Amino acid sequence: MQEGGDPWHVTPALRLSGVLDIEVLSRSLDTLVQRHDSLRARIVLIGGEMRQVIDEPSQFRLRAVRCQGVSMRDRENDARLRIREFHLTPIHIAVGLLFDAVLMELAEQEYVLAITVHHSITDGISIAQTVADLWSLYGDLIRDQAGCSGGRDCDSVFIR
Repeated sequence: MQEGGDPWHVTPALRLSGVLDIEVLSRSLDTLVQRHDSLRARIVLIGGEMRQVIDEPSQFRLRAVRCQGVSMRDRENDARLRIREFHLTPIHIAVGLLFDAVLMELAEQEYVLAITVHHSITDGISIAQTVADLWSLYGDLIRDQAGCSGGRDCDSVFIR
């Protein structure tokens, strides 16, 4: 756990450079949440016992913010503060998703994607798999949108 962080949250932050289709990223996150029951889970008290309830799929909305500051360093510092705030924001396990994401724009073609997941549904290995699944979905949707069938003609549509 990072100093001052919430021990109940796992919050990776990913620096993204390059052309990013935010709508496709949002659809990728929505598809990810629809595919994985645990990302639609809530934990409720039923008959005095904690139970996991899986909600029906509903549209996931990616929040996007523009980081403030004149210089890149200022915007990166703003992003760090926003990530910390995002990490510390309570997840209300009985009423909301145990998963959330926010995209921070640092500059043209420079972003940070922060994902937070309640520890009850993830660990270090599964969060890495969740991120890998997200980029696989993003790549598939970008290729479909660009009409690519694979190969070098599709390389330019991916972020670094």
